[in-house]
Amino acid sequence: MSVHLQKDIKNVEKQLLDCSALVEQTLIRSINALINADREEADRVIAGDDSIDEREISIEEDCLKILALHQPVAIDLRFLVSVLKINNDLERIGDYCVSIAKRTKTILDFEDDFSYQLPFGNMTDKTITLIKDSINSLVMEDVKKAYTAIGSIDAINSMKNEMFSLFITEVQNNPEKAEILSHQMIIARYLDRIAEHAVNIAEDMIYMIDGEIVRHKLG
Repeated sequence: MSVHLQKDIKNVEKQLLDCSALVEQTLIRSINALINADREEADRVIAGDDSIDEREISIEEDCLKILALHQPVAIDLRFLVSVLKINNDLERIGDYCVSIAKRTKTILDFEDDFSYQLPFGNMTDKTITLIKDSINSLVMEDVKKAYTAIGSIDAINSMKNEMFSLFITEVQNNPEKAEILSHQMIIARYLDRIAEHAVNIAEDMIYMIDGEIVRHKLG
């Protein structure tokens, strides 16, 4: 690896890790806004979306420059391909965090408390843990932790399905709350999608390190 290529790859790696940390923080803040019915925190999450978008564009541009200028092969090429995919997943997670924040504000427009709130607690905790495991696998280049992240998706999917069953029951018992509950159910779907993108990151991490494509092989 040339000195210039090594320097450029290290720069991309640092940018990706910085973006990962920002996305993890954004997820936690969006969930805090939801659980605590915190309108101001939701506003901060929404305002911070541009920063994630700018980082995503910067990382993509730098990867494309490296591909054009250095024409890397083998492990360096695998690294850049993985970064481009992980970068996209991080940006999508950021978008879903903003969607959670916006939906939280919509619910608060109905009422300032979350009466008839669906039980997000376990699902939000599991989603945060999955994100942490996925990002830590990236930071530490830890394939074992990546597999741990992938293995937790089934529990989150089950929680979403259980929440949907509860949603149906609550709407039947409290039809006047149907619209608010619908917004909450959509948030559960956002959490599920965030978890799926986190699993994508873990799978791409395994490919980056081991060169093995595990997509469709697990679960």
